[in-house]
Amino acid sequence: MSIIARINQLFSSPEPTGSLGICLQQQALTFCSLKENKEAEFHRSEVFDNQYVNAFSQSKDKINLTGQWNIVLSAKQNQLVQVDKPKVPDDEINAAIKWQIKDLVSIAPDEMIVDYYDGPVTGTGLEKINVVCAAKSELLALVESIHKDHCKIKTITIEEFAFTSLCPVEDEARLIVCQQPNEEILLIIVKNRELYFQRRLRGMATIATKSEDELSMGLLTH
Repeated sequence: MSIIARINQLFSSPEPTGSLGICLQQQALTFCSLKENKEAEFHRSEVFDNQYVNAFSQSKDKINLTGQWNIVLSAKQNQLVQVDKPKVPDDEINAAIKWQIKDLVSIAPDEMIVDYYDGPVTGTGLEKINVVCAAKSELLALVESIHKDHCKIKTITIEEFAFTSLCPVEDEARLIVCQQPNEEILLIIVKNRELYFQRRLRGMATIATKSEDELSMGLLTH
């Protein structure tokens, strides 16, 4: 997403090689380092009291930090809403949507980092956009910590797009059900590697811990 283009203007670092992914989950950071021989190395670090920067610092001696970083934000680090596309020039949309979504998200406009992707055109002819909003101070704290280690951030994205990128390019639509530990179930519909639909199933974060008897008592029907 183009969020990273604006954030990277604040920092500079040498151009690294290789690839490394970091997924910010509800209670953990998960790292995946792709080596030159295409072998993947994984590491998971627990997060306490939302201290993601501390968890990252404690992982430095356990993982290979070199490479271009790809950051995936969980639902806890971003909010996703759909609104009518503002009738302004394209280069002014990001500024306009901050005020358009201010009553729909819990982040103040001055604290927002926003980006958007196109949504469907409704029967009334109104064009919709899906707005991704994150807290600037939280995101910059992690980005600054990464840049101190001379790492280059290539992308910052969200889980919906991370899962979408794993799908093949094909005309047939796919329904994908995803769940990270201690998080709500995510439903997405993907076609030709494009995100057509996304929805979180609230109240399902602990479904994996339920017994067969509990599930049979109507948990899935509520």
